[in-house]
Amino acid sequence: MEDFAKVEKIVDVTGVSFEDAREALKVTDGDVLESVVYLEKIGKANTANYGAKTVKAETSRDYSYAYETETYRRTSSGFGEFVRKVMRFLTHNKIEITKNDELIASLPLLVVLIICNISIGFALVLGFVSMMFGYEYSFKGESDLSAANRVLAQAGTTAGHVKAEYDRL
Repeated sequence: MEDFAKVEKIVDVTGVSFEDAREALKVTDGDVLESVVYLEKIGKANTANYGAKTVKAETSRDYSYAYETETYRRTSSGFGEFVRKVMRFLTHNKIEITKNDELIASLPLLVVLIICNISIGFALVLGFVSMMFGYEYSFKGESDLSAANRVLAQAGTTAGHVKAEYDRL
């Protein structure tokens, strides 16, 4: 679609002036759909009167592509948001290892996840054995991890009982 045709399309869809449509195209690097969204965001577009009937009447191949692209963006953004939340959780929360109230290590959960993926068996055995020797684990961060901390405290208590039984042998 040539620039003039794009400007006309934006004017038809939004009801803005040719100058506003041309400016929106410049701001969005020539993307018609992004121009309409841009004009809506700044409050110049009047899509309530124009958008519905123009969009439904449009059969242009270029507009169909733009519509499909926007639909894809909307549906795929849900997964992208999920990934962002998971990565934020894994990087903004950490596990702290202490012994006698002295901090030994503080690892982001992302690192712990990677270690567990490499060898879950080794990580579990190492964690339990270290608890037998007085190391304590706790989660810290921006999320509420109190339930996980209670489980770790119970595991530490169990490891202490196992060590006491072993020492009695």
